[in-house]
Amino acid sequence: MNKITLVLFFLILLIGCKLGEENKELEEFIIPKAIQTDLDSTKEKLTLNASNIKYTSPQFVGKFKFNEEINLVIDNLLNESIEDYIHNYDSDYLDTTRLDANGFEIYVDYEADIFTELSSFNSFYGISAKEADENENKLYYHFPIYVVNPTSKEKLFCVNGSYGIQEAKDTSEYDFWKPIEGKKANLCGVGTRWGIKVKPKEFIVILLTKYKGKTKTDLRTRLKIGESIIVSKPYQGNINQEQFQLADDDSNKNGIYYHYPEKWINWYFNTNLVTFKNN
Repeated sequence: MNKITLVLFFLILLIGCKLGEENKELEEFIIPKAIQTDLDSTKEKLTLNASNIKYTSPQFVGKFKFNEEINLVIDNLLNESIEDYIHNYDSDYLDTTRLDANGFEIYVDYEADIFTELSSFNSFYGISAKEADENENKLYYHFPIYVVNPTSKEKLFCVNGSYGIQEAKDTSEYDFWKPIEGKKANLCGVGTRWGIKVKPKEFIVILLTKYKGKTKTDLRTRLKIGESIIVSKPYQGNINQEQFQLADDDSNKNGIYYHYPEKWINWYFNTNLVTFKNN
């Protein structure tokens, strides 16, 4: 074996080992480094500035295997897990006793900056068609939520019956957790899909919004997956104090929310009265 052949052999071996390391699946979940290789760097990047509670629908991105790094391709519904999607007409899976959502864990990576166009959500933020058009070529800050299956059994993520909101701690009068978002619709970006099978060592990624504001406080995510409700650990973020209030023209303002300010209606969860004090 001559020197050139020997050098080529070791180069091929080195590259193969490097690729193997990059694609190596993990045994335990760690929050991965989220990248966007398709990001258009020429577009303006903005943080949403809200002046009241916003009705929203989180963006569903897809399913991934445990890994140290993932590439988030927004609006790419047909990712590698396509064979695990369950459609409305797959009656075999409509019996949720076969698969359930119990055992999921959620992790928030608020420090990660993921960008997507506001136009993808324009019907959920209560903005006009004109405002949506003005923001069409602008990107807004979001962050990923990881819905993880750490168990040894396959789980069911009901994409068509799942949604999430953010809550913030209001310390202006009492130490209350209050919603700063309300449910507009189910997860955005799932089409006609009813659910997705999440195998052990896999996780779902959804995106929530980052807000601009003068008040720095604790935030948390409340996620509903089928009949299961999961609340994340707190994370620090910025909001406006006005985000605890409904808009003046909001139809909910003359209801229970308005007449019982010591309790906060969470219409996201079947409009039941929920007190968030010290939870």
